[in-house]
Amino acid sequence: MQNRYSHHAAVCVAAGWSLLAVWADLYGHMPAFAIPYSELASFGNMRIFWLTGLLAMSCIMVAFPQRVKQHAGALQFAAPFIASFSTLAFAASFQQSVLPPQALALTGIVASGAFYTWFACSFCLVIARTTSLRAAIATVAGSLIIKIFVFHALSLLASDSAATVVAIALPFVVAALLKAAESLGRKNAEQPNAALADSAEAHAANVTAQKGPWAGIISPTSEGDWPFPQVAIAAVALATMRAITPLGFFGDPLNLFTNIPVSLLGALGVCVITGALSAILFANKRLGEKSADFLPGFLVLIFAFFASAGISPSNAVTAAILEMFITAAEAFGHVLFWSILVVFIRRGGVATYRFLGCATGIYNAISLIWITFFFDLGIANNAVILCVVFAILTLVVWLADRRGVQQPQQAAADAGSELVDRREELANRYALSPREREVFMMLAQGRSRAHISNALVLSEGTVKTHISHIYAKLGVSNKQEMLDLLLANEENGEDRAAQPKDGDR
Repeated sequence: MQNRYSHHAAVCVAAGWSLLAVWADLYGHMPAFAIPYSELASFGNMRIFWLTGLLAMSCIMVAFPQRVKQHAGALQFAAPFIASFSTLAFAASFQQSVLPPQALALTGIVASGAFYTWFACSFCLVIARTTSLRAAIATVAGSLIIKIFVFHALSLLASDSAATVVAIALPFVVAALLKAAESLGRKNAEQPNAALADSAEAHAANVTAQKGPWAGIISPTSEGDWPFPQVAIAAVALATMRAITPLGFFGDPLNLFTNIPVSLLGALGVCVITGALSAILFANKRLGEKSADFLPGFLVLIFAFFASAGISPSNAVTAAILEMFITAAEAFGHVLFWSILVVFIRRGGVATYRFLGCATGIYNAISLIWITFFFDLGIANNAVILCVVFAILTLVVWLADRRGVQQPQQAAADAGSELVDRREELANRYALSPREREVFMMLAQGRSRAHISNALVLSEGTVKTHISHIYAKLGVSNKQEMLDLLLANEENGEDRAAQPKDGDR
């Protein structure tokens, strides 16, 4: 049974991620922000600047993953202040005369977009390290469903001034929920039986040593999965789906559901369909820690594309149902996108922040292209969408073919996974602390102290101390004896564990 701290962390992530999305929606739809939008109309669509901020943060994470990791604490502290002030700066930019209003407004929206990316990636890291895979899927889907209802409630009940105050305050609420989720995640990792849960692999996330700056991202895994192509397909599909659906992280209300009762009915329908589509991932037995089989999810999005481009509703009811389905498919696209990231982060072997930056960067870049070039094509949009769909379908077929080619290598991969399981077993048996566990995982791979120090951002002296503690707990005196214990068969390991030394516990 999963530790209760893991469940509580997932709840905090779902609440925080949903409020983060509400914050983005308030930027685009509340009347309080109408003045800067109208004043900046000559600069083009303001979503371009929002996406520019998102893309800028993604590029920083790709270019400087180690520095982002080293300064993650400082960024987390500064994020709510910068995001809140940026929101205030954008809303009040043309109601002050101290600073150039246009420059202030543009700076505000770009900075807000940048820290939206930071918060979203931080939430993704928490659920990757803390919860099981299926709990992570449920968390992302739940956050989208919560977001729809919270935004509807604010739209119906909050005045313009109240909505502005809420938008300015939300970054602090989001940051508090992120901090709570991380704290609960650390408590979960400290539990003696934490690694016996489905989240066992999460404790080793971001620990596996890097063989190069792009290790584990552009090359296939031993299981035959290709991280980068799957992430790229999901990002392109999601960005394209955003171009054809009215509701999203920065979209418009449902077009065919205008009055309050019907609007709530439409929101409920979207939530139900989103949950049903997410259940496809949740129930996929081939999707697990050792198999990133997201093909059913990709097929759902492809079907949604064809439905959008090829179905002409004959009446209002059919049109409303189609709109709800397409909108829910876009929400499902978010679930699929973040679920793929969670799977590969949990496995380790990738530079985490670079991997997140690549994924979000592709999505933001494609979204910028759509907004800049294709929103005004009218009927030609369908032709462009179909071209994108065929490209996605080609990549999906290629992925399916590559998985077939890699199947003969699965036995070797399973043998390697037994060693990973053995490391986890020893770490649990000898009650290694979370930091000792991280050092042990890398030490068992034959990594040097210098490499471990660089990968975990620790001094060599600290690493040496951790290694001494690990040797004492395992009852060995050097690295060779530790490797002998690691490679020993299960029977020998049990015999040794039955007579722990005084320093084992």
